[in-house]
Amino acid sequence: MLNAVRESYELRDLHTFAAPVLRAVPGLVGCDHRSYNEIDVSKRRASFLTDPVLDLPDGVSIFNRHLADHPLIAYHTATRDGRPVKFSDFLSRARLHRLGLYGEFFRPIRVEHQIAFTLPTPASRIVGIALSRSRPDFSERDRTLLELLRPHLACAYKNAAAVSAVERQLALVREGVDALGAGIVWIEPGGRVSVATRAARRQLDEYFGPSRGPRLPDALGRWVREQESCPRDVPAPRAPLLVEREGKQLIIRLISDPAGGLLLVEERRASLDAEVLERWGLTRREAEIMTWVAQGKTDAAMATILGISPRTVAKHLEHIFEKLGVETRTAAAARAHEMMTAGETARSSG
Repeated sequence: MLNAVRESYELRDLHTFAAPVLRAVPGLVGCDHRSYNEIDVSKRRASFLTDPVLDLPDGVSIFNRHLADHPLIAYHTATRDGRPVKFSDFLSRARLHRLGLYGEFFRPIRVEHQIAFTLPTPASRIVGIALSRSRPDFSERDRTLLELLRPHLACAYKNAAAVSAVERQLALVREGVDALGAGIVWIEPGGRVSVATRAARRQLDEYFGPSRGPRLPDALGRWVREQESCPRDVPAPRAPLLVEREGKQLIIRLISDPAGGLLLVEERRASLDAEVLERWGLTRREAEIMTWVAQGKTDAAMATILGISPRTVAKHLEHIFEKLGVETRTAAAARAHEMMTAGETARSSG
């Protein structure tokens, strides 16, 4: 009993719930056949997994044809009482033998006795576990053992249903994130990749080489470990990892906690296009200055390149900050890259 209870609570996937449950029952109550049954009440259709596999061609069709004759299914449908019940609770052996269900289904597989219980489900469905054998009939001790096991299986079933529902929801979220083209990598402690969107995998492969297994690329893994190391002094704000390749730039930001972390992966052009910035309201000179700001040039360096004074450069920057709604050079560069991305998106849509 303890083994069956422990094994039931280890089940987390509703799609694979049936087989382990059937394996756990024989050690508790002896039987010749055991089955995990799912019944659609409105359609009056049943499907089942049996152990051992039934040597009865077209067994499912035969069972469904005589579904209304089954005394245990009729009882559970009418009462929703999941407790174990037996053939002999409702029918004598003579009455059982007169049923078409017995003649076409149970007699060929040499079943004379059956006991079954159900798990909590919506009214439109019945999920039950049935044990069958030729002789002798199931005892009250058998019934008691199954009644002791039933609440644990019911709880395990609810747990597995809840986990499966959450996994389906997460799958939809991942599909939505993939559809948006967002680059996100979920990492476990130690650097193992738990989940990565298609965009993130493509970008990491392009910048770091083809992935090998579930771990981060070596260079990226080292950077994550350095970011997560505990310095003795107050740490500096985390700066993103910048990787440049063929005129493009990959920006990787780390968000982490003791349970793991996220890598936010974004790709953008390594340089700005002055013509695109002009379309967003900057003058030609302001657009030129922003392309140099994005490359980290100082006011003095830009003044030399453009043949103007540093004071004029500073004045242009004031106008740029005002137009972009920012206060710093870093924020201006980030906003300019956003404008570039928006411009490229608009062109591709057109």
